[in-house]
Amino acid sequence: MLVAALLQDVGELPYSVATRRIFRAGPQLRSNAANVAGAADADLAHWGEEKNIFTVGSFAVEQNSDLLAGLDMRFLVFLITGWSRGDLRPYRSLLALRHILNGAVDADRLDYVFRDAYHTIGGIGTPQSVIQSLVGYDADGPIFSDAAPVCNFLLTRASLWTSVYFAPHSRFRTVLLKLVLSAVQRDEKAQRLFFQNKRDGSLRLEDFCDLDDLYINNRLERIADPKAEDRPNFAPSIERALQILRGKGTSYHCLWVSTKAGSPSPPRTFDLPDDLYYDLYEDYHQHSLYQAGSVRIDAARFIHIGRPLSLEQVSGPFRPLFTSGWSAHPMPDSVLLFCPDKPKGERWSDIEHAIEEGWLHPALTELSLLSHLPCPAETWSDKDSRFTGPRIFVSYTFEDRRVLKAVLEELNRQNRRYLAYFGKRMGAGGSPIDNSKDAAAACEAAIMLVSKAYVEKYDNKAHAGLAAEFDELAAQYERRQVPVVPLALDPREELQNFRYERFGQVAGYFWGGEPLGAVTDEEIHEAVRGTLDRIDGRLPKPRVT
Repeated sequence: MLVAALLQDVGELPYSVATRRIFRAGPQLRSNAANVAGAADADLAHWGEEKNIFTVGSFAVEQNSDLLAGLDMRFLVFLITGWSRGDLRPYRSLLALRHILNGAVDADRLDYVFRDAYHTIGGIGTPQSVIQSLVGYDADGPIFSDAAPVCNFLLTRASLWTSVYFAPHSRFRTVLLKLVLSAVQRDEKAQRLFFQNKRDGSLRLEDFCDLDDLYINNRLERIADPKAEDRPNFAPSIERALQILRGKGTSYHCLWVSTKAGSPSPPRTFDLPDDLYYDLYEDYHQHSLYQAGSVRIDAARFIHIGRPLSLEQVSGPFRPLFTSGWSAHPMPDSVLLFCPDKPKGERWSDIEHAIEEGWLHPALTELSLLSHLPCPAETWSDKDSRFTGPRIFVSYTFEDRRVLKAVLEELNRQNRRYLAYFGKRMGAGGSPIDNSKDAAAACEAAIMLVSKAYVEKYDNKAHAGLAAEFDELAAQYERRQVPVVPLALDPREELQNFRYERFGQVAGYFWGGEPLGAVTDEEIHEAVRGTLDRIDGRLPKPRVT
């Protein structure tokens, strides 16, 4: 346990929020990790974060092998990743050890939450008070004798997300670094200057061992060096971002902007100023502080009600926070603009006009969806013979774009024909409502990303495009028995108003395991693979009885 606790984060990448989509474990590291775990390469998809592959793969370093000699390596892998061979799975009690290392109230969080709060926002309670009220852990999670200390801990963690980890100055640098690294990925000259293998972020073991924040900073300096041989020719916005990261840019301030009621639709095309940057916080719209029912209180005063009771039953006014996904976004349904103190150029008058009319936020949302996609927005029209299977339409709402991106990424990886409508910028012609309806009518299968936002919108006249999609998919199911698979992004009990019966399904049915709004991209990919089995008829379809 102590070794697992010490090693569980050694696979964390430097500046991980910005770099985790750039760097990945190469074949050698993946092979090392699989060999240590006694696993097949395909099993690594069940390890959650990529950092777990980096962590276990690094065990193959000679000095690490010597230090770990005599330990049960496969059990160590289970403690770090949660994955195990078949012979460990029957022992459900071992999950208690996982909760100590990686759970709602684990050792790592007890350390950094109170430490970070002490140096920033202050906080209520101490790690000692949480530990003193801890009764123990079982396969479902921790049990406490008193709700107050663990409530204080969870509330402090939620406050840190909004007030510290998402502070504008921190997010500004994250946005800039993401932009620069994305540009590096697209430029061959920059790839040769930045990546160890001179082409991409696939890491060997020795590359991973050399990768730290100093490496990132030095490579950025190399790219920015005007005397560098074959210096890349970045777009002005990327070049400016690079200089700001180096401390050589102009000063900026931030502004929050939201969509105004009754605002006009964004134009199909518009140009952003080269010195404007923005943050939609798209990876962090919904969080879950813990899985409902996993944190429990066992006290004698509740003997006539039940022992133990879930924290959400005894947390009083904090119950809404503990019983649903909460938004870590400091300003939900808004965008944070980063503007130079002295803006220049005609495009800034267009931005001011967009802010006044209230359509800048939806316009940037559409632009972000298309520009940051890791794959094509659609492959229906692609003549490449790699793309096979029925035409799959993905129905979603913009609030769920992080999950959408992961779904499309896996559909593309599986060489499937798919389409998700992204608004006017796809150049489909016609009105957005007609385009949504036409795509739903032409599909041969559909995936619905069902969240609370989705359920609220598909029956709302203000969101006619989504309503048209929903009604057309229901009509296609009735006429042609088109397979429609709903994937739950929020807890099922919060989606009871979803009209299952229109797709011939039993009430409460959603394909998949945990709600996808609060899981990793790798877990979303796994859910998509299961969904494809349903669509292809390899798994039975539930019916209304």
